[in-house]
Amino acid sequence: MLVIPAYLALADWQVPASWVAVAFQQTGVEIDPAQIRYAWGATGIILGSLAGYELLCSRRRWTPPADLLRRVIGTFAGAGSVLILWALLSTLGSVSEHPDPVQNAYSVLTMAIVLFWLTGCLPLIFRRAGFYADEPETVSEE
Repeated sequence: MLVIPAYLALADWQVPASWVAVAFQQTGVEIDPAQIRYAWGATGIILGSLAGYELLCSRRRWTPPADLLRRVIGTFAGAGSVLILWALLSTLGSVSEHPDPVQNAYSVLTMAIVLFWLTGCLPLIFRRAGFYADEPETVSEE
């Protein structure tokens, strides 16, 4: 969201035609440097990660298993589920053309959901499935 004031300050700025021509000649793609493209996804990444971490902390933190096999299984299961979730959400978002504000909001929401799943939900599922490392014994204060 921090990029919005900078974007608004550049709203009337025009890219010099010579820059556009050189960039197109070298890349074959027309440039638009004053367009917010990736800030929306980054916002979703930050929000989803923080929300997932907060969920994880509220339910006691998760410690990765010491056993290598469990780590490998957890890594592949986590990566696979994130890819499936991302593909599903991307497919739902590309079904129809939406105006830019709706696409931007959907980008934030999509990334927030995927990162919330990755940082909050998966560790809790792994813990419930028995992948949780043994809890260290707490030292009581006397």
